[in-house]
Amino acid sequence: MLHSPLRRRLDIEIARLGTGNAQLKLMEQAWSVRSALAAALSDWESGRRRLILLDRLAAAQDRLVALEKQRVEAGEDGPGELLTSQQTRIQIEQQAAELREFVDAAQVAAAKALGLPPRALDGGEFGWRKGGY
Repeated sequence: MLHSPLRRRLDIEIARLGTGNAQLKLMEQAWSVRSALAAALSDWESGRRRLILLDRLAAAQDRLVALEKQRVEAGEDGPGELLTSQQTRIQIEQQAAELREFVDAAQVAAAKALGLPPRALDGGEFGWRKGGY
């Protein structure tokens, strides 16, 4: 069956519209995946950096607790001072535990965005280009 020129043009235009719509949907999906990946990688990296800082803070607080213990034993400070230092150390550890959960969740989200199992990113290092991702 032969189609009229008008019918062929309409069929071609309909096909172009369908193709354009599919391209837009693909671009939207790609942008969604890229945005999710960028957010997850950013959360993951910032969490890991904050963990490093918390580890340093914990080490400093450990030194402070040891010094305070010596001061209490020497009678220079009351036991309440040592207790305060120990409570601060416990709070730091609680913050670190919460942050580790956040980092683990961000790693899972990054792996999911990449279509990988979460442990596939263990030991991974990601660098950010200047001016964005």
